Amino acid sequence: IVNDSKGSNDGILINEYKRVEGALGNGIEFTGSGCINLGNCFGDNVESEVTLSAWIKPDSAGNGWQGIIMHGGPDTVSFSLLINTNTKSVGFKTSGTTSSWVSVYVEKLWDGNWHHITAVYNGSEKVIYIDNEVVSNIPANGEIDSGFGFSLLIGAGGEESNPAYFFDGIID
Repeated sequence: IVNDSKGSNDGILINEYKRVEGALGNGIEFTGSGCINLGNCFGDNVESEVTLSAWIKPDSAGNGWQGIIMHGGPDTVSFSLLINTNTKSVGFKTSGTTSSWVSVYVEKLWDGNWHHITAVYNGSEKVIYIDNEVVSNIPANGEIDSGFGFSLLIGAGGEESNPAYFFDGIID
């Protein structure tokens, strides 16, 4: 179990992982086949804005798209934050909004250091930050598709019943 120190959204660790030193205390090292499932949370109260944020230290040997945070269900994703080792990019999705998918090239994520990654949708724009610097900013509006009854995953993407896009590296 992963305990939520700020609330009641404890998670369940799935498959391969290792508890290691993180950027600020402890982190979880994923080897491309594990994730944390926080269950059915945040689906009914995320509509017009969302902020996704994590400290990450991706493994440069990873491959393709890898989920950092994903909220979705069968054949759908409400919102997600991913990285792609092959293209050195970050992707941010908010289904139901204009500009629902945005990706941006950010090579420095694979320099072997910790990086703080944040994606924000505020109802009028989508902004991606790396280490508190804006790397992408585009106009967007609309409501995020409902994720009621869907799970929130850390370290994976895809649908909750069959996660994919497993993260390879450390998340804090």
